[in-house]
Parts: sequence; C-alpha cells; structure tokens
Amino acid sequence: MVYLKSLIAGTVAVAIAVALSPIVMGIYFLVVYRPGANGTIGWDPTSSAKQPLIWVLSVLIFVAGFVWEFRRTFRN
Repeated sequence: MVYLKSLIAGTVAVAIAVALSPIVMGIYFLVVYRPGANGTIGWDPTSSAKQPLIWVLSVLIFVAGFVWEFRRTFRN
C-alpha cells in the first residue's frame, strides 16, 4: 500500500508540473525573451517532449514526489 500511495504521489507531481509548464514558459518568454514589435513567440510542447532533458526532469519530479510520500508514510 505504501508503494501504491508513493506511485500515485509521484504521478500527481508530474501531472502538476505538466499543467504548470505553460504558465512557467509564458512567464519565461515574457521576462527573458522579448521579441521585437512585429515578432511572435512560439513554443511547441510536442517537440519539447522529444528532448532528453525534458525526460530527465520528468523522472526527477516523479522521484521527488515518490520519495516525499514514501518518507512521509513512514514518519507517521
């Protein structure tokens, strides 16, 4: 049961990160990358998913959520 709860917590952590990524990317583009008057901003999440860095970050987020719940379960 502990592993199932930890698995769910890791999956929820990744889902929250995916849901917040457009907001974070929008703020990043607004603050860091400012196009000219006629410039446009584009971000293709499909092509981003093909990059190894995205997968590494997703695994790290999952592991953080998993370990968080796993350790919290044994403290109680």
